[in-house]
Amino acid sequence: MRSTGRVGRQTALAVFIIVLLAGRLVGAIFPPFAAAAPVAALPAGRFVPGEVVISWQPVEEERWRATPGRLTVDRSDPAWQRAAAQLAGRVGLPVLDLAPEYGMARLAVVPGQEEATAARLAALPWIAHAGPNYIAQAAGYPNDPRIGEQWHMRRIAAPAAWDLTFGSYSIVVAVIDTGVDLSHPEFAGRLLPGYDYVNGDDYPNDDNGHGTHIAGLIAAAANNGIGVAGLAANVKLLPLKVLDGRGNGSYYDIAFGIRRAADGGAQVINLSLGGLSADDTLKSAVDYALARNVFIAAAAGNCAQDGPACFYQFNPDFYPAAYSGVVAVAASDRFDNWAPYSGYKSYIALAAPGGAGSDLILSTVPGGYGQKLGTSMATAQVSAAAALVLTYRPTATPDQVAQILKDTADKVGPYTYIAGRNDWFGAGRLNAGRAVRWAYPPSLQTSATSYRFLLGGSLDQTRAVLPIRNDSDQPVTWQAAEVTGASWLNVMPGRGVTTYSAPDALILQAGPTALSPGEYDAVVRVQALSPFSSTQSIFVTLKVADQVQRHFLPLTTRR
Repeated sequence: MRSTGRVGRQTALAVFIIVLLAGRLVGAIFPPFAAAAPVAALPAGRFVPGEVVISWQPVEEERWRATPGRLTVDRSDPAWQRAAAQLAGRVGLPVLDLAPEYGMARLAVVPGQEEATAARLAALPWIAHAGPNYIAQAAGYPNDPRIGEQWHMRRIAAPAAWDLTFGSYSIVVAVIDTGVDLSHPEFAGRLLPGYDYVNGDDYPNDDNGHGTHIAGLIAAAANNGIGVAGLAANVKLLPLKVLDGRGNGSYYDIAFGIRRAADGGAQVINLSLGGLSADDTLKSAVDYALARNVFIAAAAGNCAQDGPACFYQFNPDFYPAAYSGVVAVAASDRFDNWAPYSGYKSYIALAAPGGAGSDLILSTVPGGYGQKLGTSMATAQVSAAAALVLTYRPTATPDQVAQILKDTADKVGPYTYIAGRNDWFGAGRLNAGRAVRWAYPPSLQTSATSYRFLLGGSLDQTRAVLPIRNDSDQPVTWQAAEVTGASWLNVMPGRGVTTYSAPDALILQAGPTALSPGEYDAVVRVQALSPFSSTQSIFVTLKVADQVQRHFLPLTTRR
């Protein structure tokens, strides 16, 4: 086996040397690049095997004579082939692709030597960057095959949250429930040592299924190619079993679990459970965790229409959801209606999808995947959203996290929101995407740090629209002014406000002007005024020529 691997590597190296020599000896005649065959999918891994990417500062000739914005590459163009042959000679590697106008290229290397080769190239004085050709993934939906069945994720705008984060490995969510399937592949590497208060041992394995379902909604692995994804797929879970195989447990064990979670480093506690009796032991444990800056989400209960499980009580108070400081979570259905089983009370803080009728919530269960419904499922989504918020606000208090979740919730349903809330939905249905965008630190980003204009002949005026971005939904007030080049450059508007949901734009206008042929420079300063202060500069160059030719694509019509 070893000798076969050695021969394979030697063969690969020999082929690589032959390709390299061929590129050097006949590069002026044949293009020194490998014609890439169509590939169905990129391989799994951090970067593309056998490739490195380099960049450099383009020279003026490359900038003006090339065709920026090209959508296709004509590798038969003699100019492109000469540039590729010259680059291959300078780096000693075959050129796979080249964009001289942007100062970037993709090169072939021996598979397994990507990082070492990139380090060698980075040492060359004219190269600005060299590295492997890293692989990216779509930020919205993960690749988990059953994610499409998790309709609740779309309802709470999970993909918008995933554009920024799947959560932090430093965040710990305690699942105080029936335990968790400790061998489930969706939790591999992210389960902390927990405890079983029902059986008095260190093995909090789930013998009911409820706790595993909750854990999956919070943190089933994303992009692992199996099953489903949790809303906060990167967080760690602390499994504490306080309910038995029938789903029953004592207040004492629950209180013990809450205290243990608070002392064990949990930033979030999920309580998809509850009872109908107020109790000082349970309340004391809740207060203990809140005093230690732990966010607590608890189910509002499924007793809106009484029944034996609710001791035939109609919409009773449910504990610990009813305690002050706890985020009590009600359930909504697939169409943002109130779920008819969900408790409705003055202490309800939020709602989240819990399912109703045949529209159940898909998540993990012991040994696989299954569907359930209830305020328990809704609570898990709020806990996960809190973990995502804490990823960007790690020092936030439980009240501050709760306020972000409430302020960004969607006001859905037929009920009037008096003073911003009602008893069925609280402040509204959870919108995880908006909550994360609000928690994300505000910033001011211009779309370019430099811009070039070209005028000449009858063309004496042109303009560019540059987006002013802010990846947070917290508004940033900004102002812009041109500090040099006042004779030919106008900046509009002078002031604005930008958020992620409502980005702003800056207009740069060159001319009208009658300047002599040549190059002229200007600097535009964009300054953030609040909630922070920062300054960015845009370097603007105007090239005035005797004549400017315009090229237009032919108009074609379908007959």
